[in-house]
Amino acid sequence: MNTAVLNAVSQQDQSAALQMFLDEVQSAARQFTAFLEGAIIVLLEKALKSTLASQGKTENIVLRKSFDEIAIPYFYDHGLLDED
Repeated sequence: MNTAVLNAVSQQDQSAALQMFLDEVQSAARQFTAFLEGAIIVLLEKALKSTLASQGKTENIVLRKSFDEIAIPYFYDHGLLDED
């Protein structure tokens, strides 16, 4: 992370600045995901020339956590670099 970006957020507390920056990135990602989900539905319905509901299949998605409770860690261990 570039310190100039963090200093633009908060010069006093770099840790708080990083957290605030990451919160903003997660918020933007949530909004972008919601937009893309809607865009995909519109594109599919235009391509199929009918609504998705009229296709005869309904899928109910139940969230186990609210989006406010979900956090994506900044560093993710994908296990690809394990030297076992």
